[in-house]
Amino acid sequence: MASDFSYDRVIGTTHESLRKLRTDYIDLLLMHWPSQSVPLDETLGAMRELQEEGSIRHIGVSNFSPSMVKEATRYAGIFCNQVEYHPYKGQDKLLEQAKELDYLLTAYQPISRGEILDDATLRKIGEAHGKSPAQVALRWLIQQENVAAIPKARSEDHLKNNLDVFDFQLSDEEMRRIFELAY
Repeated sequence: MASDFSYDRVIGTTHESLRKLRTDYIDLLLMHWPSQSVPLDETLGAMRELQEEGSIRHIGVSNFSPSMVKEATRYAGIFCNQVEYHPYKGQDKLLEQAKELDYLLTAYQPISRGEILDDATLRKIGEAHGKSPAQVALRWLIQQENVAAIPKARSEDHLKNNLDVFDFQLSDEEMRRIFELAY
């Protein structure tokens, strides 16, 4: 809802959430979508004020284009930009910008709603490492500079498999082959 981006709503809803969570601060507050009706400086100004008072530690945005991130940095220090990113959806411009401006590109839907599970390239790379296509896709993401992944886990087994990506490395050639899957 656009009104949630107004100064008063950002301050009020954050304080209400802190009270409900019974904590003094949260680590990260995200502006989920750019707003067409509330100026960016108003929303980020409120978030910056919350940061200055110690209620939030970091400010993030989600689904922002490179130009929107650049504009956002005029009003607040941006810790991350959460966007859809997986082997089939390249984010070259955001990756470049994340390194340049030193923010974290956080990949949601990192296994492309399961679409990558039958991918021959990911399966072959996975076989070489004893891993699934999903684990290869997650490793590909986290092996990139300034990238984190937030995979969904529908069960404890999925969670364990998602976490089982830190015991192998993809070669430069394997990384290149996965980058080439983007369309």
